[in-house]
Amino acid sequence: TELVTAISRAGGALLPLRLRQGEAAAVDEALKVVADDKADAKQRRQLVEVFGQVQQPRAVEPLLKLIEAAKDEPLRASTLTALQSYDDARVAATLVRLFPKLSADSQSLAIGVLASRKAWTLELLKAVEAGPIVKGSFCPAAVKRLLLRPDEEVATIVRRVWGDVTGATTAEMRAQVERFAESISAGSGNPYNGKQLYMNSCGKCHRLFEEGGRIGPDLTSYKR
Repeated sequence: TELVTAISRAGGALLPLRLRQGEAAAVDEALKVVADDKADAKQRRQLVEVFGQVQQPRAVEPLLKLIEAAKDEPLRASTLTALQSYDDARVAATLVRLFPKLSADSQSLAIGVLASRKAWTLELLKAVEAGPIVKGSFCPAAVKRLLLRPDEEVATIVRRVWGDVTGATTAEMRAQVERFAESISAGSGNPYNGKQLYMNSCGKCHRLFEEGGRIGPDLTSYKR
């Protein structure tokens, strides 16, 4: 804390650091950068991620606008992940409204965000029942994600829309693990290709060494 304060007093603090400190001027500046299509994409994503960590209420509306306006999919993905931190009814209302317009990848992230709170999950499910959102937009894994938090009201609607949703049996999961283990032992892998594969799938929800989303658990400390 003393180091951060000293850097700030010396005028050397970068915008993300000032934003983390809650500096009002930094919030204003960061929101302008986030909304600027001509600003550096990497910087915009970085600031969006910080807003997801510091939970600045003023950021909710600009972030929601960015979901619709962003031309960069990674930026939209970062924004979806950041919005999960905000317990604001506008988040669910906006994501449900925009859901049919989102790409398949963004829809998957949006489902993860909406599944994080019961009220949001119900809003999503009601839109599916009413028709604006096509139930075919949900792969089996996405439907199961809605059921991760045990709730009879949610489960009832899911059954009504998709029928009985069951997971894999222990035997099926063991067979899958054995199949993957056989593939892994069959030859050597390329870590660079592996990282790209991870970021394109798992990394959208899970964080690993400061990279990836924040919807699922951070995998950095897990044995790999």
